[in-house]
Amino acid sequence: MFALEFAAVAVLLALAVRANHARAHYRLWLAASVKSQGGAVAAVAIHRKAYYLMGLARSPGAHDLTAPTTVMEALVAAGGLLPDADLEHIVIMRGGGRLQFNFVDVRNRKNLRQNVPLEPGDIVLVK
Repeated sequence: MFALEFAAVAVLLALAVRANHARAHYRLWLAASVKSQGGAVAAVAIHRKAYYLMGLARSPGAHDLTAPTTVMEALVAAGGLLPDADLEHIVIMRGGGRLQFNFVDVRNRKNLRQNVPLEPGDIVLVK
């Protein structure tokens, strides 16, 4: 469990580094473009609304959150889960808390309240 969470944090840090790198390049490009037109500009922030699917999913990584998406919809959109995935113990890490998700229950229309809408920054861990 610790190794999987550590891997998730490492991936998120790598994504943050990439975002900072992209932001720096964007600022340089934008500043050069505006300067050539005789103006000035400062990029304040670039925000990405995404959730992160980690572990034994067919398409792990960052996924854009462009419309309301439940946990089940996210797993299906990612191509499903790998054969060794523990379908009954999926964890959604949100803020400092954890939510449990049982794929089998939701598929069988039981305990549907656990199929919550994802929020930007959520991490879905599939063991």
